[in-house]
Amino acid sequence: MVKKYSYIVSFFIFSVAMNMQAATQINSLKSVYYHPSEHAADVKSIELGNIIFYFEAAQRVDLLSVDKVGQHERRTFFFPLAQAKNDDVRNMVEELANISSKGYSFKLEEVEKPLKGIRLVIQFDPALMGIAYEVIESYDLVKTSIVFRFNNKDFLNTLRNKGDHVLRLTHNSHKPRVIIDCGHGGDDDGALGCHGIKEKDINLNIGIAVAYLLKKKGFDVLMTRIADETKTLSERVNFANSSGADLFVSIHSNSAANDTAVGLETFSVVPSCVHQATASLDSVHLDLILEHHKSRLKKSRALAHSLQASILTTIRPIHENLRDRKAKQAVLLVLLGTVMPSALVEVGFISNPAEAARLNNKRYQRHMALGICRGILNYFDEIAS
Repeated sequence: MVKKYSYIVSFFIFSVAMNMQAATQINSLKSVYYHPSEHAADVKSIELGNIIFYFEAAQRVDLLSVDKVGQHERRTFFFPLAQAKNDDVRNMVEELANISSKGYSFKLEEVEKPLKGIRLVIQFDPALMGIAYEVIESYDLVKTSIVFRFNNKDFLNTLRNKGDHVLRLTHNSHKPRVIIDCGHGGDDDGALGCHGIKEKDINLNIGIAVAYLLKKKGFDVLMTRIADETKTLSERVNFANSSGADLFVSIHSNSAANDTAVGLETFSVVPSCVHQATASLDSVHLDLILEHHKSRLKKSRALAHSLQASILTTIRPIHENLRDRKAKQAVLLVLLGTVMPSALVEVGFISNPAEAARLNNKRYQRHMALGICRGILNYFDEIAS
């Protein structure tokens, strides 16, 4: 028998009903992604997995109930006035309807009664994990992203007892471990540029050169792809999170409808706040989670700025007019889903004829790779000092 040991908000229906009267439209769920982390025995991670929701407009999350089910805890969340946007998203919701992993499972479903919305039920072993979520408001194509993270209690206890650095994942390796992600590939060409250039090819050429340079410096380097192969965004995130990497760098080439657009820009994740009130963590564990969250955001920003500055310094001797479009922040899946500090470099616009020609030049690609490599080295020097 299910035993209730906490609350159901008694005035929830009334509150949401009032909001429904004031609402003018239903919010659309644009996409949802689930990222489990299957770690090797020597890899320690603060996160066991995450699920990310992208909504078309600002979206509220309500905690409906907390139940006891044997040795497990079950938490029911609700996204009021939300619905899957199209058949693809509805199919994705159905596929994710019953996910079961080590220590937790969740169910995701659209409901019509007593109120329209999307219900998320997470059942987990509180001895093994804790749940917290964060809401990210964006100024770009996605209005709101909501990330539920499943946190590793065993690792949190290790951190609490030994005082280990919360972001260090590869405790048994003396080498820094870096993931190089060459955007797109295989069936996904990415942007199509001038002179018949495909983004996926530029990204791969630069990424392979970056990996070679880092390995010469003694780094342990893994790549999400090493050839013209198809890898989904979720596959890239899952690979990174299961690798025990210290850093994630994604390489892309930009494109714009205006063919005069040029320049280099680097992105880190948009800052967000962990929702502490409904986290299933005690104060000590929650403090560790918040430390991890703040440190990851800070180090991701530092990585983006280091990459941007180093690439500019490396490229300008051969192209003094390279435009600095600055280090920025964005809501991107590979930045939200990865558990380590991460950044995404847009090396230039292949929609601009002159910049496309440069990016397709092997010498220019080698300089770009050298700039990225130097940015990563400078980042590690900075955080070690």
